[in-house]
Amino acid sequence: MCVFVGCRGLLVLSIAAACCWTATGQGWSSSSTSFSSSSYSGPPYDLPCVLNGKFVLHGTSKQLTECSHCVCDNSTVTCQFIACPPLLCSQSQRIKLEGKCCKICPNKVTVKKVVPLVHPHTSLEQGKENQIAMDLQVKYLGATNALGQGLWTMRLWMSSSEDGTSELSGTVLEEALSEGQQSQSLTTSSSGTLVFEDVRYRFDLTDHTCADAAFICAKFNKGRNPEMEKVNIPFNFSSRPSEDVLTSCVANQYCHASTTPVPEDVDSGDGRKEIPPSSDCSLYSLLLQVEQERLAETRKMNEQFADLISIMETRV
Repeated sequence: MCVFVGCRGLLVLSIAAACCWTATGQGWSSSSTSFSSSSYSGPPYDLPCVLNGKFVLHGTSKQLTECSHCVCDNSTVTCQFIACPPLLCSQSQRIKLEGKCCKICPNKVTVKKVVPLVHPHTSLEQGKENQIAMDLQVKYLGATNALGQGLWTMRLWMSSSEDGTSELSGTVLEEALSEGQQSQSLTTSSSGTLVFEDVRYRFDLTDHTCADAAFICAKFNKGRNPEMEKVNIPFNFSSRPSEDVLTSCVANQYCHASTTPVPEDVDSGDGRKEIPPSSDCSLYSLLLQVEQERLAETRKMNEQFADLISIMETRV
């Protein structure tokens, strides 16, 4: 029985056969087989390894733990180890998934303030339908990465009160975010602010004045049915100090009365009511001109009829 020492100086294997590698490099010899120096003059190859106290064949791959992977390469064991990234959540919050090496933090967001920002130079009119663009800033106290679909929702409306309790009919938009904005990723940063840009808000002020629509209000919240990118990881959404911080209203400084005045009836002198022309409405002016010409023709005919009556009375 011989004990082989590989070319790297590792104790590899005891083989229950009479065989030895000659120190002079003249070849292999055994009771059954021999190799001459002319056919092979190098060291042994494809030798097994000892891994965790057990022999494994050359080329064998083993996963020792969930964080390491080892391969036997001609009596040498080569291992790769996974280095887990630092986590921002506490030890008690960290989650270990089956079959995964590194622990992860749950998807978590704690909101402290919501700020709706109406774009500058915005203009809207009372008594008609309008559409404006705005941004929404969500400031948070603490958060971890949140990745997935349908993460967020935002509701918009107009109110006559600063706390948003009096909602105006025709102005409530249950979901203001687009599908892309609802799935906007949150990655932790030093700014602590999640921004939704260019949110489109369409509303109807047909039955309301600017005084009624004194405030533009927004409420931010967790999506109704969020689908997280990493399954089986909870999505913890909260607000501090209370849920009231999820709602915010800003003064509506962008509303004004209609630029086209409502026409008033004017006595034409013959008992008929005429409407004064509007410089802002060419169609209205054209219709008014036609009506005035018709009235003039009617007056002319009345005058001719009166003259005819007078002549007949003279002859009688």
